[in-house]
Amino acid sequence: MTCDAQWVPPTRLERHTLLLRAALGDRDSALDAYTTWASGFSLDDAVDRGEFAILSAMAINLTRHGIALDDEIGMRIRGIKRRVWTSNALRLNSARDAINAMESVGADVAVHSSALGVLLEFDDVAVVPLDHIELWVSTARAPRCVAALVAIGAETESRLEAYLDERAAWQAEFYATFDGCGILLRWDVEHDSSLTRTSAMPVGAHSFNVVPVSDRVWGYLCQITRIP
Repeated sequence: MTCDAQWVPPTRLERHTLLLRAALGDRDSALDAYTTWASGFSLDDAVDRGEFAILSAMAINLTRHGIALDDEIGMRIRGIKRRVWTSNALRLNSARDAINAMESVGADVAVHSSALGVLLEFDDVAVVPLDHIELWVSTARAPRCVAALVAIGAETESRLEAYLDERAAWQAEFYATFDGCGILLRWDVEHDSSLTRTSAMPVGAHSFNVVPVSDRVWGYLCQITRIP
């Protein structure tokens, strides 16, 4: 006696895993993961934040492998990719202006990789949404950098007095938004060995001094998304 196994839709974690495989895999594994993911996707459903963060990377990977996204789901994903590209391009412009403002008061600014590092690895501005840019400066320059950010229009909910007084440099970080871009400014990092390995890397029309992406982190991402 035989019976057909009932199809069970993938859980949220399984769906995110499929998206990662579609974003990082070779042609066959990416296409297989995308097909499985799309079979449980409805255009009427809201896209949660976890899936949204990966969709653009998936579209880029599939396109590079010559896989057309010309059905209804594919066109929606391409629209999300265009939205991510526009948002990131604007935030990179804002980050450039913030860096220029801090360099104008004598600071050497390093950009922590984080999400920006993924853009560098993929060499595409639209690969993942940029939530914020993390910038590192020396403790001695921190008050001037905070003042420079405020002067160009950065907004914060924190009390500025503690950051503008050099005696209060123990705060160690300052968060503000500038033209829609989150700016996380950190200092007290002079002894961090990663700062001595900064290198200039281009992103779109901009060039940033960045802390390199950890090979271990990138290798781990590739490992957990490999098709068995």
